[in-house]
Amino acid sequence: MTSVRATLLGVFAQHKCDKIDSTILVDAFGEIAFEAVKALPGYAEEYGYASTAKRLIERYETQYPGQAGQQALMCLNMLKNLRGDDRFKSPTYEVARELTLQTLYPAWPQSDKDHFRARLSVIDEWDDFFISYTNRNAYTTNEFHQQLISQEFAAPVRPESELARCNFVARVIAKYLELNNLRGFVDFKSLQCGDDIEDKVLEKCRKTIAFIQLVEATSLVEPAPPTVNWCFREYQTFSAAAAPVTVPAEVGNRLFFVLAGGPTLPLPARLGAPYTDWRAVMARKLHIVLNDFARPFGDLQSKIGEVAGQIEDARKKIIESMLASWP
Repeated sequence: MTSVRATLLGVFAQHKCDKIDSTILVDAFGEIAFEAVKALPGYAEEYGYASTAKRLIERYETQYPGQAGQQALMCLNMLKNLRGDDRFKSPTYEVARELTLQTLYPAWPQSDKDHFRARLSVIDEWDDFFISYTNRNAYTTNEFHQQLISQEFAAPVRPESELARCNFVARVIAKYLELNNLRGFVDFKSLQCGDDIEDKVLEKCRKTIAFIQLVEATSLVEPAPPTVNWCFREYQTFSAAAAPVTVPAEVGNRLFFVLAGGPTLPLPARLGAPYTDWRAVMARKLHIVLNDFARPFGDLQSKIGEVAGQIEDARKKIIESMLASWP
């Protein structure tokens, strides 16, 4: 957040729009004259974002005096519309969210705050998709799908160490989804140095519209302790996560499996009960078999585009449902 935005948020949080004048702004920015304030980089744009959002918030406060629930619902609808279908959050949305949290929100009863926060998290934090995959057999998987990888990542031959370490098929799937303007979590793109990897990954599993798992033979092989089968752990976490509100039956599919490394879903001779159940779900929801697609892979991109359409439809239905179910 820029210092100009932070200062203007403070001003608009403390004052009504029609009370904000040049004196208040000069004092807030610590300038000598209003001309100096107006000359600050980004001031005009940031003032526009803040004033537009605050006028809407003041309108809701006036329309629903003392009605915290209605104020919260109107603010959620405002934020849903400002968030829109854009892949990235706009400054208009971010400013409106912060002003809502700094103005009306503190005065609401705790129950309304809780309902608001749960629904805001879907609009503000939830990803469209989470891609689950394994690197345990990365070299073999990359070799099997080398035509797909070389087409989508036109680059010199990669070092053997990188091919053995990174599952590039998962990167292709992420690329195709992002070409549909979906916003998702893929750990190799999203994790930063210093992150608590386990906590962040599992939290992202809980906060996603759709869960897409790249399946291969290694996925169903139990690693020797203490190694964790992250694919299984991520699937369990997504499956157990509760939506902020009851998801309607007509929301559509949110779980997708993509098979890599061969034409049929692997079936190890020995498979423990939890893995048996997991594989049964895979078999029912196996949406894409990569082996069915050939270069130049236009059909594969179209198929993933269909999955993207289902994800977008589910996102809209979940958001509309949670707004309609306000207590």
